[in-house]
Amino acid sequence: MDSTTRSHLRASQGPARTRSTARTGARRAAAVLTGAACAAAATLLLSSAGAQDDRPQQGADPAGDAAVLAAFAAAEVQVDRDGGAVAFPVAVEVRADALEYLLVTPLGAVHESLFVTESDPEILNAALLLVGAERGKNVEYTPIDPPPSREEVRSGAPTHDVALPEGAPIFVYAAWREPAGAFDAETGTFPAETLHFHRVEDLVLDLERQRTLRRHGWVYLGSRMVPGQREGDAERFAATATGNLVCTTFFTDGDTLLTTAVPECTSQTIWFPNNWLLPARGSELLFIASRTELERVPVAFADTVPFVPEPAAAENR
Repeated sequence: MDSTTRSHLRASQGPARTRSTARTGARRAAAVLTGAACAAAATLLLSSAGAQDDRPQQGADPAGDAAVLAAFAAAEVQVDRDGGAVAFPVAVEVRADALEYLLVTPLGAVHESLFVTESDPEILNAALLLVGAERGKNVEYTPIDPPPSREEVRSGAPTHDVALPEGAPIFVYAAWREPAGAFDAETGTFPAETLHFHRVEDLVLDLERQRTLRRHGWVYLGSRMVPGQREGDAERFAATATGNLVCTTFFTDGDTLLTTAVPECTSQTIWFPNNWLLPARGSELLFIASRTELERVPVAFADTVPFVPEPAAAENR
């Protein structure tokens, strides 16, 4: 392990959300779902936010399974319970500036996020729970005792030990279709199209290593509940309140749904978009989070991969 980060892969577990708090988050997510399937969705979502052995078993209630999947689909969130994966639309946002987030909503740090989504964070969280995502442990920083001198710090000595995020891995992908072959000026068309299916790490540059972000399993945090803005206000789901869903650099507050989990992510200044692969800003892609590594777009999602037309050169910024 890099001596400058002094990362330790095993450390005491920090405070976790209680089952009742997790159920509160799922209950609010279920309340957002609309339509005739809401009652069935609520039952399954509340179960999925409880203890691991309380998770709903697929097939126990076929009508309820179909109802909850329909409710998620109405919210443009696809759930593949057999494959343990979730998919939803995102748009390319930042292409030329430093990144601190992989994914936000329009309320989040849009100016430093690779992607932005209109999907509801609580519904996304409920979907991840429904496919079996297991809550992990966020990064922890512990001051080194005795602390290094000023001279040692100037020379690069670390001030904290870093316990990296830990948990069952979530693998994250982006998919889209785009034109392929030589452009035909007479017809104004391309002869074919091609499918792009990438690990999201391949879409993020690490300036320090002069490579893309190291491939790894991301850690599911599930965000947390935070106090209302004013005294007496109800608690809020932090990912909804902040709009920040997936980070590329470590944040100790644990507000996001997912966090990166490699030692390099102690830095906030080395992450940039990989413009050699990314389509133009505003292009719609399919964001996929899976409990297992994938070699291709899951069959359940294949028909919903967006097509990205060839942009004008001025738009590709």
